[in-house]
Amino acid sequence: SNLVSSTANIFLSSQIKQNPTTFVEDLQVLRYGLNGEFVLHHDGEPRVLTVIYYINGVANTWFPLASTATARNSSTSSFDDNIINSKEIERGFEYIRNNHKYNLTPQNKGQALKLGEGFKPGTHGVLVKGIGASDNDVKEYNDDSLNNGDNDNNHIAYVKKGDAVAFYNYCIDGSEYKLDWRALHTGLPTTEVDGGVKWIANHWFRLDDLL
Repeated sequence: SNLVSSTANIFLSSQIKQNPTTFVEDLQVLRYGLNGEFVLHHDGEPRVLTVIYYINGVANTWFPLASTATARNSSTSSFDDNIINSKEIERGFEYIRNNHKYNLTPQNKGQALKLGEGFKPGTHGVLVKGIGASDNDVKEYNDDSLNNGDNDNNHIAYVKKGDAVAFYNYCIDGSEYKLDWRALHTGLPTTEVDGGVKWIANHWFRLDDLL
């Protein structure tokens, strides 16, 4: 489809696109009822790229280990105060190695929460939040609002109906692809204030050579 090809052209390198084992999974559409949630997880191998489409503008997707550009450039706070540091990332890897012999994805909520223990949405990582009629965080919607122009909290990114978020599930370490644990994310419970029922769709781009 035009959507798939456009997304691939923007986010995937020529090398990956030309690899015969690269393909996109069928579009998955999900409905979350009021207070519906999805526990902290990694989309797993061999999905190199995830795209989440916010069909009705209800979001509440949280990436607890994700970093922000402002955090990297902050002159008032230290690097480690703002974004996940290498020791914390290694702590996550060590936990995975010790607890999941056959699957790199956490098996239950307790195991998953261990990776971001003590972190809070809106304070750590990046929280993707929908702009609803009762949302007072952004007084008036405009394009600058989504780019934090009207938002002084760099740990929150606002989306509206029809917007999408794309993120990579792997990082390159030298010449080797490794799972990027900054891609851990969770669908937080939605309330009436957040917009209630949530409709999203997912595209996962795969590179089966990574298996």
